[in-house]
Amino acid sequence: MISFVLLVQAVDPAVVSSVSSAEVSLCSLSELVMLGIAAIASDPSSFGLLVGLSSGTVIAAAVVYSVWVYGQTSGLEDTEHMPQMAARGLA
Repeated sequence: MISFVLLVQAVDPAVVSSVSSAEVSLCSLSELVMLGIAAIASDPSSFGLLVGLSSGTVIAAAVVYSVWVYGQTSGLEDTEHMPQMAARGLA
């Protein structure tokens, strides 16, 4: 919840809309892929495979997100907006 508040209040609205639309698109794509895999592997004996695939995709998403977050340095040096954020209680 805090990350969403920071995204809305501290980021340009055009960037917020781009990030939100990309998030919805990726979520929809992953749901479609999961539905397809579940339809193919619908036999109860393949439940372990589905659990493994699901766990693997969650771990891969966490790794990709971590690399993306920790790999970015642009904007971290820009501290001139910090007084406005502090005035709004965000810093």
